[in-house]
Amino acid sequence: MKSSSKKINQRSFFHFFRSLRSTTNDPQFLFLIYKISQDILLLTILSFVAALFLEAVLPGMVSGNNGFFIVSAFAFAAISSLATIGKKLNIGFQHEKKQRFLPLILVVAFILIGNSMLKFALWENLLITTATLLIFFILYHSFSPLKRS
Repeated sequence: MKSSSKKINQRSFFHFFRSLRSTTNDPQFLFLIYKISQDILLLTILSFVAALFLEAVLPGMVSGNNGFFIVSAFAFAAISSLATIGKKLNIGFQHEKKQRFLPLILVVAFILIGNSMLKFALWENLLITTATLLIFFILYHSFSPLKRS
């Protein structure tokens, strides 16, 4: 009796994938999956930022257990699914050269870099952190120059 129920479960399992294959061409279904992938990507990025802050506050907590590979793999999978489904739906991505988050990113980077060098004196820590961020800022602008109109 167990073998017949097992066959029924296998048939329903394969029937699910056959019906899923027929719905993958439906634009509304693809758009729903696209929106869900966007939400998953946002949650993955937020969890990656939380893991970075947890690693900064308690060193070894994240890198000693799981590392950042799992979160990075989820982010890569979400980005891949967004790109694939976006191509099927003809959704293009527009890149605007606005730097709204650059000051916030610099402040967070300043805090994280400064936190990693707590054994230095305060003036040494400020000098090294400022020099590091200045170098990264110069490299960023040399590789992606602003368009002047």
